[in-house]
Amino acid sequence: MHRKRVPTPFSKEAGLRVSKVRRERGLSREDLANLSGISTQTLKRLEKGEHVMLYCYEEIACALDVPASYFFGCTLNPEEADQFSPRAYQFSRADIFRFLEEHRLENDGK
Repeated sequence: MHRKRVPTPFSKEAGLRVSKVRRERGLSREDLANLSGISTQTLKRLEKGEHVMLYCYEEIACALDVPASYFFGCTLNPEEADQFSPRAYQFSRADIFRFLEEHRLENDGK
C-alpha cells in the first residue's frame, strides 16, 4: 500500500523560499522550470511543500545561483552565499542531506 506523503513544516518552508527567490528574480514557474530542467508540475509541487526528489533543490539552486542550503534555512538570505567558503558550503550540504535522511526515516515510521 502506498502512503501519501503529507507536506511537513520543513518542506513547506523550503518551498516558500524557492517561490520567494523565483518571484524576486521576476521568473515565472515556467521560466524557472526551463532554466533548471525541472518540470513545471514538479516545481509547483515543490513550492507547495510536497515531496520531491532532493536533486530538484540542487538544480533549482544552480538555476537561481543561490546555495541549496538557503532553501533549508541554513542561511537567512541568498546573498549570504558569498560569505561561505566552498568547504563550509560542502559541510552545510552534507548536514542537509543527513537531516533530510533522518527526517525521512522518522516519517516513514509514523
